Amino acid sequence: MPMKVGTAAGVITAIGTGGVGIPAVLAGVGATALDKALGSTAVKTRIAAWLGSETPSTIASVLQKNPEIKTVLYRALPKFASQLGQATSGQ
Repeated sequence: MPMKVGTAAGVITAIGTGGVGIPAVLAGVGATALDKALGSTAVKTRIAAWLGSETPSTIASVLQKNPEIKTVLYRALPKFASQLGQATSGQ
């Protein structure tokens, strides 16, 4: 349990402060840690901003490399999930 809390805190710090690229964090983070981190408004805002500024193909690539986080992101950002699903369905 302390390992999971520490990992989530690291994800919150990395994404919330902008010190690390979001794709790099998402590639290395587990679904549980991301789910905990998305409880932070700063993390949710930065990920939403990244998702809004990135191309659908790049986002799809990140999600394919770590499919466990796809469900977490879709649940946390349902409006974006529907947009991404439409944008990547033809690729």
